[in-house]
Amino acid sequence: MSFLISGVVGSSMFAGIALYISVVESPARLRLSPPQALAQWKTSYTRAAPLQAALAAASAASGVAHFFYESADQRALLPALLIGSVIPVTFAFIMPLNRRLLATKHEDANDRTVQQLESWAHLHHTRTGLGLLAAAAFVWLALGY
Repeated sequence: MSFLISGVVGSSMFAGIALYISVVESPARLRLSPPQALAQWKTSYTRAAPLQAALAAASAASGVAHFFYESADQRALLPALLIGSVIPVTFAFIMPLNRRLLATKHEDANDRTVQQLESWAHLHHTRTGLGLLAAAAFVWLALGY
């Protein structure tokens, strides 16, 4: 049961952070000037990325460990798959944009940079949705459904 609880906690933390970024931070960032928006995104990204990556990986591993060591119920793999899927989604769709934004100098930020930040926010909604679904699935599993 401890792996399951770890999955609930980790995926809930991931989902909460992702939801905050999607609902609060990104809209506020887009109200800033292009150089300020880029500077804020870079600061936030460099702090949040390692935390979210660790939470996603640990939660996925917890779900798989719960299946192998505590349950053998195949439903235990669903939340692990959901939270684990944020990793390839990030590498395939978001990381190229992250690299472009990180390579942009603050003084070179312009309307194109703002469009990239808007695209990033839309792509991040996918991560948020996957995190929320994973957290809900972990809770559903922990409640014994």
